[in-house]
Parts: sequence; C-alpha cells; structure tokens
Amino acid sequence: MGASLHRAMWCLLSLDSVKEALEMNNTEHGGFTLRVDHASPTNDASRSVFVGNLPYAAEEETLRSHFETYLSRFDVNERDGSAVSSVRIIRDKDTQQCKGIGYIMLRDATLVSLALGLHESKYMRRELRVQKKRAFEGLRATAERSSKKSKVDVKGGDVRNAKRRRSRSEKSTAPGKAGMSKRAATEQKVNKRVKKLQKRATKGMGKKKN
Repeated sequence: MGASLHRAMWCLLSLDSVKEALEMNNTEHGGFTLRVDHASPTNDASRSVFVGNLPYAAEEETLRSHFETYLSRFDVNERDGSAVSSVRIIRDKDTQQCKGIGYIMLRDATLVSLALGLHESKYMRRELRVQKKRAFEGLRATAERSSKKSKVDVKGGDVRNAKRRRSRSEKSTAPGKAGMSKRAATEQKVNKRVKKLQKRATKGMGKKKN
C-alpha cells in the first residue's frame, strides 16, 4: 500500500483529521487520482458541468485527463491546483457500467465557461454533450413536472374528455349495412342518388320535341 493512500486511510480514522484527509483529494496513487470527499459528496452546481453521451467504457481517469488537458491551455491560475476537482460517472449499481452521463466539478466557477468549450469534443470516439449542471437539472426538473402534470390530467378531467371524443369517433364510424361505417354508407347513398339523377337528365335530353 502506497504511503499517500495509507496516510489518507489513517486520517479517516480520526474525526479531528477530516480536513487533513480531504487535502488528499486529487493526489495520485498507483497511477490513479484519489477522490476524497465527505460521506455526502460535495455538490456545488455553480462550478460543475454535466457530461452526456459518454461511452459505456468511460473511466474517471481518462475523462479527467480529457478535461484537464483542454483546460490547462486557458487556465491562468494553475498554481491554485488542478482545474478538475472531481469526476463522477453515473454507473449501474449492479454491473458498474457507465450509464452514459457524469459530472465534472471544477476548481472554481470561472472554469465552467471554459469547460463548455468541450461540448461536441471527441472522447473515445463519442461526441460529448457538455452543459452547465444547473441548466441540465432545470431541463430535467421541467420534464419531470410535465410528466407529473400529464399523469394528473389523465387521472382527472382529461379522461372524461378522452372518453367523450372516443365515443363520438366510434359513433361516426359505427358499422352500417354490410359492415360499412355510417360515413361510407351515407356516401354510397349520395353516389346512387347522383347516378340516378344523371340517368334521368340523359333520358330527358334524348327526347324529341313536338
């Protein structure tokens, strides 16, 4: 076990050392970047971006590298630490396979606009969808509200209206003679009447005047 990982685990044994343990966040061990956070992960939407269209094989390390490499070109405060504070890929709890979405928390809010420059960038042959976390969650909340409203409407008056519309539709297409709908039967009657009138008119034109 590496010294850095051992130190992080030791710090967690003491409640008084939580701050020291959190300082181990983003340190490297065995080629991996450690993520040390509170039991309830820090969730600061003001400095986070949503990442969509991730491939199933997405990994935290490669996704972090994808963002850090790009941001390092514009980050004027590199001395303050890594531009990426943490990477969270949403995974299936049973298979641990990536669900196609994740979140990148940045060092500070000023980096958010820069991170948005990675929208439609290629990562493992996929074009990433990068947007502000607040914007994404706002869209999701709107969609959820619309879904709930639709369910309420279906359970309420809209059900009665739907039944009335369906009833009228069924009446207009109720079977008539020989299994025909009422509309078709009416059209057939009209056509017969028109043909009969046409025959009478033709016969009348053929008569000689005295």
